[in-house]
Amino acid sequence: MSDRFFLGDVTTIQVPDEYFDALLLDMMTPWTVIESLLPKLKPAANIVCVQPNIVRILFHLAHNRNLTTHI
Repeated sequence: MSDRFFLGDVTTIQVPDEYFDALLLDMMTPWTVIESLLPKLKPAANIVCVQPNIVRILFHLAHNRNLTTHI
């Protein structure tokens, strides 16, 4: 058994069914892809969804633009 992580567009991932032990979706609209990813999950797998909030968005905007912000 090997530990593998995939980073990228989940709509284009090519893996066999029942491949993942868990999914971590960090995106604005995770509900748009969950149904298509269900076959890729092993039985009893976990799904974790993280949605950006305004504080997180402001932090990343400030960091990426070398700005300062009060968070």
